[in-house]
Amino acid sequence: MISIIIPVYNVEKYLSKCIESCLSQTYQNIEIIAVNDGSTDSSAKILEYYRNKDTRIKIIQKANEGVAKTRIVGINHSKGDFLYFLDSDDTIPSNSLKLLRDEIDKTNADIVIGDYAECYENGEYKNFKFPYNENYIAPENFIDLLLSDKIPGSIWGKLYRKRLAFDAIPTTYKLGEDATLLIQFILKANKISYIEKSVYNYLQRMDSAVHVKKPSYITDMYFHRLWIVNFLKNKNAKYGNYPLIDYFIARGYIRCIFWGGYDLLPNNVDITTQYNNTKYMIPLWEKIVYKTIPYKSINSILIYFLHYVRKMKLTLS
Repeated sequence: MISIIIPVYNVEKYLSKCIESCLSQTYQNIEIIAVNDGSTDSSAKILEYYRNKDTRIKIIQKANEGVAKTRIVGINHSKGDFLYFLDSDDTIPSNSLKLLRDEIDKTNADIVIGDYAECYENGEYKNFKFPYNENYIAPENFIDLLLSDKIPGSIWGKLYRKRLAFDAIPTTYKLGEDATLLIQFILKANKISYIEKSVYNYLQRMDSAVHVKKPSYITDMYFHRLWIVNFLKNKNAKYGNYPLIDYFIARGYIRCIFWGGYDLLPNNVDITTQYNNTKYMIPLWEKIVYKTIPYKSINSILIYFLHYVRKMKLTLS
């Protein structure tokens, strides 16, 4: 059985579509574990409505603690041998679970991943393919893709054997909490398989935490990467002196600055060594952002201009 874990928090506008996409799966041996993380809108009522329609839906009510702890609660209540994580504003194509489950049966993999689509509220969408040309991915190669920012650190769009979630450590980050959980699963996996099929619809909400980076958690863009680095180093000595570690840290710091986090970071944060070790790998615009940090007014104007360019590209795309 596949346990679909859905953390729910104030998503009344999107929740029905999310649940309906689960109920319409061609693979029917599922349970849907919706963990209501203290929603204050009508999300709880919507969940009750669907539970009355289908006994495969389980609802867990809890106080607001954030999505990472909410996912762990869902895992602890799951009965399936496999886990699939779904955000409550997203949906999955009707054949997603069957495609992933068939691949696990065929390959005996611990994790199966697929492609995904970014969906916009105006009906447009973009397809994204996993940047790997082979059907099997060694866990260390997957980690390299993550550290080099070639793939998002998303927990969704993948089917996991439940044993990988044993003793998983939740974090409190608002940005990057997916990646801190994903890295724990990857390190426990022996075999990862990839299917060239889209298995997830990722809604691009302009009011989501990913798009609206509030000052209260903007530094998570840097600190969640530091958590991952320390976790990797503690688990494998290989990562003690590893170029991609420096690259991962340097880019996290620069992105934090780009989104207005300079004055929010502690004064003792210094990534000079990491930057110098990997500056040949860092994109030009990020190098310019980093080099102008000592010149606050220039840095602010530059970042304002880059945000304008980014917005125009998003608007025109």
